Amino acid sequence: MTTPVIRADWLIRPQTRKLFELLGPANLRAVGGCVRDSLSGHVRDNGKQAVDVDMATSLVPEAVVAHLTQADVKVVPTGVKYGTVTAILDGFHYEITTLRQDVETDGRHARVVYGEDWVADARRRDFTVNALYCDAAGHVEDPLGCGLADLAAGRVVFIGDAKTRIREDYLRVFRFFRFHALIGAGAPDKTALAACRQAAQDGAGLKQLSGERLYQELMKMLAIRQPVAALELMHGAGVLAHTMPVSGLQNGLERLSRLVAYDSQVIAIDPLVRLAGLLAHVPADIAMLADHFRLSNREQDRITALLTNPYHDTEITPDNQLQLAYRLGPQLCIELLLLQQSAAGHTPDIAGLKTAVRDLKNLVIPVFPVTGKTLLQAGFEAGPEIGRILAALEDWWVETGFEADESALLARLEEMTASNAPN
Repeated sequence: MTTPVIRADWLIRPQTRKLFELLGPANLRAVGGCVRDSLSGHVRDNGKQAVDVDMATSLVPEAVVAHLTQADVKVVPTGVKYGTVTAILDGFHYEITTLRQDVETDGRHARVVYGEDWVADARRRDFTVNALYCDAAGHVEDPLGCGLADLAAGRVVFIGDAKTRIREDYLRVFRFFRFHALIGAGAPDKTALAACRQAAQDGAGLKQLSGERLYQELMKMLAIRQPVAALELMHGAGVLAHTMPVSGLQNGLERLSRLVAYDSQVIAIDPLVRLAGLLAHVPADIAMLADHFRLSNREQDRITALLTNPYHDTEITPDNQLQLAYRLGPQLCIELLLLQQSAAGHTPDIAGLKTAVRDLKNLVIPVFPVTGKTLLQAGFEAGPEIGRILAALEDWWVETGFEADESALLARLEEMTASNAPN
């Protein structure tokens, strides 16, 4: 196989060139995802948004830090006990790890020793497609002699014995399915799949993994353009239940499959909405999953808004779309519409769905013309009652089609006040 040469933007940008210059071209290689994805075409860096860049070096961490700090490059000791530091240049992050070998593992972390052997460093990595290196000139190096062939064939293969590699780090089970979704072609590697299925059946190793790490892996999976086939593999192997211990996963996968179709035909759908598509509308499941994944307040609020807000089952139509968009915001209405369609269980009218999304995006949301200050000027006393009156008046305004101006609203307020006055 002809050795490829990479000409990706992340490699030729000035910040990357500076790192090679500071640490020495002979001592530094890009490795892993940035190389794999540039070769497979899954990353097309437009120069405005950086891809993640991992690098390997024959220098020990202390030497890396010394070289970079001397040149006024910011260095963060992100994983220094494992030989990793992060260099930050003009906002671009480079994770730089010293060549190493694992001498002891516990299923999630390893004790390492440093070295200068690029082949030994490649052997400790997870999959052959991630053991590809790139020098300063863009020349790709394949120390194990099989990574390029596996990448070209769309094979995700563990390096060495699959069961052993999983026992070293059980997160590799989830990474296997994610990389298969990203680059896989055809059926998955049988040995790798069998090892992942065995890990799920044993269960104890996967239970070591934190909910936060599982959530990170799941969201990376859901960010892939076509993740459903790999998620179905995970489900069949018993792995998905370890990630998402909730009810109705098979139905959720069917909903997600339709959502993904809308993504390519109607509008881009972000991973959190895709996650909502996987979930049943069961508040207890949502609360449990939020705790399991340690979701942030913002993430939990958004999932709740998508699945349990008062209008989540209200069909969005041209007649009520403005009212719902006023209550929820156009973007949430679009997401609800897509989730409703994905749950309907029938082939949607894609042209009609496109029209509905376009109409929601183009809505001009009216502004309620009355404020608390308006009521005070009208003679109402300050206090909690003003909030109740405003809410009731606003509800009437929305229900009557937003047509009343301030004068009409004040007239309506007089009617409300008169009807509530004691006899």
